[in-house]
Amino acid sequence: MKVEFTKNAEKDISKFDKNIQLLIRKNIKEKLLINPEYYLVPLV
Repeated sequence: MKVEFTKNAEKDISKFDKNIQLLIRKNIKEKLLINPEYYLVPLV
C-alpha cells in the first residue's frame, strides 16, 4: 500500500476497511513517536 504523510489524516482514515484502519492507526502511533506532527495515510 502506498502511503504519504499528511497533517490532517485522522479524518480520512474512516473510509478504509476496518483491518486497514487498524494497520494505519498502528503506523500512526509508531510515526507519532518519531514526528508527532504527521500522520500516515494511504493514498487512494
